[in-house]
Amino acid sequence: NFWRPPTNNDEGAQLQRKLVLWRDAGRNAVAKSLQIEKGDRPKLTVDLDVPAGDTTATISYLFEGDGKMRVDVAVTPNGDAPILPRLGMQMPLTDAHNTLEWFGRGPHETYVDRKRGAWIGRFQGTVDELFYRYTDPQEAGNHTEVRWAIISKGGQGGVRIASAGTEPLQVGAYPFDPSDIEMARHPVDLRNNYGRVWLNIDSMQMGLGGTNSWGQMPLHKYQIAPKGRYRYSFILKPNL
Repeated sequence: NFWRPPTNNDEGAQLQRKLVLWRDAGRNAVAKSLQIEKGDRPKLTVDLDVPAGDTTATISYLFEGDGKMRVDVAVTPNGDAPILPRLGMQMPLTDAHNTLEWFGRGPHETYVDRKRGAWIGRFQGTVDELFYRYTDPQEAGNHTEVRWAIISKGGQGGVRIASAGTEPLQVGAYPFDPSDIEMARHPVDLRNNYGRVWLNIDSMQMGLGGTNSWGQMPLHKYQIAPKGRYRYSFILKPNL
């Protein structure tokens, strides 16, 4: 997933148009090869062509005997592509998974350039209350420097996510379809969650900016350049 519901600052800089190449790039990626390694620890590796310039990606899934799965992601932006709004993965879950707990910055939402008012700790809340309802619906509910997180059914069961690399994750969940958040103009427009929540497990997300809200980009150090090779890893396992 390379997209986020545009913020007011994004719209002020016309990023919903300038960066639109990334909007559906993840869901429209095409597998160009697939490798399966059998054995006690099966591994599935997929090489992808991503329709954003000449971007490619490789995702591997390593399955452990105890129900644990390790996911390794490598993305190589290339060609004529703009900066990335986000670099991560997104999955829909049933809305019975209504509670998010994490060890990272909190208790409120944080972003790479909006986190000094938060501290490292263990926090918990419902997906609904952690998603801030801005007057103009937009990206919300992200948490930075996450070592691990659990999305569960009222604190019971669910899935545990943990960083498996050298860097912590960014994790958040939407109580509404990301496309509906993007299209809504007032909070009242967000009514139907289709029985789902949308979990985001990210390596990084572009900064919110805010030097001004009518055209200024986020500072360069908080942008995701469309070059180089980005890697991140995480582990999924049942929360027993």
